[in-house]
Amino acid sequence: MTAVMAKKVTPDSALDVAALETDLVDAPGASVEPVKRPVFRDKEFTSRTLILPNKRTVQVVGGLVEATDPELLTFLRTRSSFELVTE
Repeated sequence: MTAVMAKKVTPDSALDVAALETDLVDAPGASVEPVKRPVFRDKEFTSRTLILPNKRTVQVVGGLVEATDPELLTFLRTRSSFELVTE
């Protein structure tokens, strides 16, 4: 395993998120907070398959679905059968 040094990010520097994530992947002892993605509750079904406009499928499990990308987030926000779960 190759150790990678994490870049120092200052408020004045441009933040390149992809580069920052890449630097932290194999850094020994690095603790990374898990990414919190929006979760939506399906108000009609506890289990179903959603078919997005680009023919990609997403599973609703236990009445919940996690918005893992902008396309899915937009899809869920525009459907009345889904509501954002707030903690």
